[in-house]
Amino acid sequence: MDKEIRTVGKLLGCGGHAQVHEAKDADGRILALKLYRDKNYFTREYDAYKHLRRSDTFPHTKLPQYFGHFELSQSLISTFYFYPDDYEVHKRISPPDPYKRALGIEIFNGVGFDTISKDDLEDEWLAKFESDLTQTVRAFHDAGVCHGDIKADNILVDPRILKGSKQVEREYIVIDLSAAVLKHKVSENIWKKLQKRDLSCTRVIFETIKAQKALTSGLELISKISLSKSNEDMTKQPIDTETQSELVDLFKAANYARKASFFIDGMYQKLVDAIVQKTDLLTPELCFIVVECLVRRGRGRQALSLVNKTLSQPLQTPCPELNRHKALLMTKTSVDSTITAQAFELAIAEYTEKYGPHRLLTLEAQMEFANFLAKIQSHSKAKEIIEDILLILKSPDIQRSERVIRLERDCSIRIRHIDNELAKSQQPIQQPPMNSLKRKLSTSDTDFGEAHRSPERL
Repeated sequence: MDKEIRTVGKLLGCGGHAQVHEAKDADGRILALKLYRDKNYFTREYDAYKHLRRSDTFPHTKLPQYFGHFELSQSLISTFYFYPDDYEVHKRISPPDPYKRALGIEIFNGVGFDTISKDDLEDEWLAKFESDLTQTVRAFHDAGVCHGDIKADNILVDPRILKGSKQVEREYIVIDLSAAVLKHKVSENIWKKLQKRDLSCTRVIFETIKAQKALTSGLELISKISLSKSNEDMTKQPIDTETQSELVDLFKAANYARKASFFIDGMYQKLVDAIVQKTDLLTPELCFIVVECLVRRGRGRQALSLVNKTLSQPLQTPCPELNRHKALLMTKTSVDSTITAQAFELAIAEYTEKYGPHRLLTLEAQMEFANFLAKIQSHSKAKEIIEDILLILKSPDIQRSERVIRLERDCSIRIRHIDNELAKSQQPIQQPPMNSLKRKLSTSDTDFGEAHRSPERL
């Protein structure tokens, strides 16, 4: 039987699916009342709590205490107001009324993990917390529930643990099951994808923190490097190799989160800008990272200039990755095709020397060269290269992988396209048929053509 709510008080939190308010039930108990925008969100969370409560293995202390569902009176609903979401603001439409049923949970004395200053978090504590939260997410899965919305603001942390207190009964809880999915309601394939997504989102939380700390350190490192003031134009000076190596490590620490967070990607780009403002003499490893970022932002000419500057320096070992970047950048600029082809050939030769002719990196570079040749109408040479690649890919020495299958598919598609282009080039050029008016105008004066043009006819 549905319980009743007497009063609804201050807002505790809100999201895309629901809002949480402090409330008092008929027994006078103070609780957090979750009001939903839609019946579906209520049903998902209600079913998830009901399912987890029956589990003997799930660590229930990782969830807020559940007080059941409550019936909202029409008079209470009529006085309630949802804060509009982005879509409603954009469309200038009113938010919906809350669904008539709500869930009651305990008010946990914690703060959202997203609100905590990441500078205060030690690496050792973060590693322990990541391991513990990952175990909790796996416990959800073992109990037959995928959370569906794992993120930092759905993790409430007791702030006392950040101050070194060990007298904390519950360090954190996981909230918001309104996107939860039960295992018995989906196929095995979908269930595996949902599990993978939960774990990936858990990793993103901590990778984002690591990335933020790494990029902040990188910006501080660059800010300590002062430009030479020996002349008025503030000439860019080389950054020492040790510092560049440290920057490479910091970029690598941020790379995973950069792909999942616009905020981290912005910091990543900010550090790249800070580097190119200080120097244009980069080690191959740092140049590769900086150039990739510049290309993503449409700054190809600046990227090509950096690559040329780096390759002009004496290098201890060949750098096929940079020469490959150089060739690809040349295809997007007005560089002579012969020079571009030479850059591709040099990159392929260096890949072959460094990794061997049958390595996937070498074959992918050859495929990029073939695409360039096809683009400049050198179809026969392009087809010859692609056929050699396919021959190598069919070798039993090549292990099947997604990259191999994708390259094989791209080769087949490109060959069909080249064959079509070659077939078109071999077809005889046909003169377009003359229309009737032109035929009439070309007749001799002895037939009706002369009469057709006579003034009498007009």
